[in-house]
Amino acid sequence: MKTRFPPDSQGSGPNGAAKHSQNIPSGLEDESECTVKFPKRLRHRGNGKVLATIYKQPDCYRLYWRERVDGKPKSRMKDFSALRPLPLLGHAFTS
Repeated sequence: MKTRFPPDSQGSGPNGAAKHSQNIPSGLEDESECTVKFPKRLRHRGNGKVLATIYKQPDCYRLYWRERVDGKPKSRMKDFSALRPLPLLGHAFTS
């Protein structure tokens, strides 16, 4: 069975552009590098213990976190060339 969408004057639907909704924000406010202070500590919903820290290096940004491997604490680092929204923490820490 094929799904049929009624024609829409604003072009929404599978063949047209999506509508702009008042409930969805247009995006996050841009932060320039000069306004961000480093090191940046990442916490769950802004509260609790620090899950990871972002450091600014001369040529990249370094994400640092601690995790347990076989019951022993280990330090982990991952470098990013640009400061952009990081994926969810669980996915960012996988190698």
